[in-house]
Amino acid sequence: MHVPFLIGLFAAIHGAMASYIVIAMSDMTPKPSELAAGISSALVAPMVGMLLMVPGYAVAAFGAFVRSLGASAEAG
Repeated sequence: MHVPFLIGLFAAIHGAMASYIVIAMSDMTPKPSELAAGISSALVAPMVGMLLMVPGYAVAAFGAFVRSLGASAEAG
């Protein structure tokens, strides 16, 4: 269930490293357009990972809620 978030986290670190590599390899101040690719992947990938996790957590929460209703009906 946590795999999409971990993939997003990996991509965020990879995007940040790509931006830092551009900064480290340039002799002058890098153009913002050169940094944009790394920054965009560092910001978008974790968001996509979290959006992919939402259905799994929603189903798990709904299942736990339904199961708790069934347990209270059996006990009473």
